[in-house]
Amino acid sequence: MATNAETVTEGINLRYWQDGAYFQSWYPVCLSTDLEPGKVKGIDFLNSRIIAYRGPDGAAVVQTAYCAHLGADLSQGELVEGEVRCPYHHWRYSAGGACTHVPSLGKALSTASIQNYPVAERWGLIWVFNGREPIGEVPSLIGVTEDDVVFRAIDMGLHNVESWVPITNALDFEHVKFVHNIPHDAEGRNYVVEPTSIRFDFDVLHPTGGGKVYYQNAFSMRDMQPFAPGHFTMVASNSPRPYWHHQFAVFAVMKPADGDEAGLQQAERTIDAFIGFGYQLNAEDAGILKTIRFRPRGEAKLVKTDRGLAMLLDYFDRLPRAAPLD
Repeated sequence: MATNAETVTEGINLRYWQDGAYFQSWYPVCLSTDLEPGKVKGIDFLNSRIIAYRGPDGAAVVQTAYCAHLGADLSQGELVEGEVRCPYHHWRYSAGGACTHVPSLGKALSTASIQNYPVAERWGLIWVFNGREPIGEVPSLIGVTEDDVVFRAIDMGLHNVESWVPITNALDFEHVKFVHNIPHDAEGRNYVVEPTSIRFDFDVLHPTGGGKVYYQNAFSMRDMQPFAPGHFTMVASNSPRPYWHHQFAVFAVMKPADGDEAGLQQAERTIDAFIGFGYQLNAEDAGILKTIRFRPRGEAKLVKTDRGLAMLLDYFDRLPRAAPLD
């Protein structure tokens, strides 16, 4: 797979990435288990880079990756007494971003700092908001808490397509029917469009099915064929650089009553099958999505069965954008 973003620009409509600004969204940047105690992890994020680590209290910290001195990548440094130490001249930064020590000066430098991103740890993922203050909720499974379900977060790898493109599948019911062979009744979707989400109902082989798109990079489904009822999935895609996304997914089933051990083992086996189904859907879409020249609202020749998709594209156009903090 090519690694230079410029090699895959053909077919990507830049209407969804403008002048260095990206959708303001909660993005998953890694699995919770990726943050090892005492280690700094570097992650490409949007068109920049971040560092992630666990602070002295064990909470996840996410900051801009480049030292205020000369711009060295702090992910090449290390944690010293709970602070990030730059590999180049050993400047140190606190979990709040302040420069706490410059060895050549023998003191802190109050005019130097790195930026902290809003961060949340949910569903086995580390989430980062693109902006100084979040404007909406962290994506979640619909109608349940982490205590209600057996769940597993997985890293599904890097894909050469913008993160919003696969999310269109959530409301592209004709695609789901014809490509993935999942039947449905195309009527009665009961869409509710909100500032940072779209909620909808569906009956994909189960009458209580429903879903929600969060921002432009995540969706959650409940009671979806072939695992309904009581099964949930969430696909959440980090956009580490233009034209690419790193995809994470969460699969869950309801916990058995009273913590039954046999029931828990069956739940894990069901999740294994559920994950296999997710990879199957990805494989069916792979060739289409990496070569598509997606037409935006106003250019696409949409028909009446594209009602949900049209709403989604309109909603994308209204989402706010922001440049990375550095």
